[in-house]
Amino acid sequence: MNRHDIYRPLLERNLENYQAQYLARRYDFGKESRIAALIVAEVNRRLDEVETCLGVQRARPFELCLRQRGQEVTLPLFRPEYLQPILAGETFAQARSLVFDACAERLRRILHQVEPEQVSAIIDPWALVRRKGPTATLITSKTQRFPWTSRIQPPGSRSWTRSILSCPPRV
Repeated sequence: MNRHDIYRPLLERNLENYQAQYLARRYDFGKESRIAALIVAEVNRRLDEVETCLGVQRARPFELCLRQRGQEVTLPLFRPEYLQPILAGETFAQARSLVFDACAERLRRILHQVEPEQVSAIIDPWALVRRKGPTATLITSKTQRFPWTSRIQPPGSRSWTRSILSCPPRV
């Protein structure tokens, strides 16, 4: 099984396919029903017309809507082109950088200057926490760092032994 076969379901996941599959399950249409596809196309066309008339902007699947400085911004968290580096045999980090760059570009339209930490805080907050074991640090701001070793006592230390011995016995 190659990478394209592994990620094919993710490439095929879109709103129209989901709507057609819903109709197939709910109303006994076939999986590749032409009638279900026509219903989906007509409903989506009419929804787009009504939303255009009302001035409503709908978020598409895999998009995150935010309000920054009083303006709304939509961040594209997934697009099929994000998978191209993975399908080409490259690492997940290259695909992740495409997501990061696209979201940073959208944020720059409103904020004009975007720090990498701002984008990470929105789309991947765990990226701000270094995960290298008990010697890593938790960054809460640019000026403040708390080493994990000051919070977690290693096994065998006096305070760790005292805390274990002071626990009530389990019944």
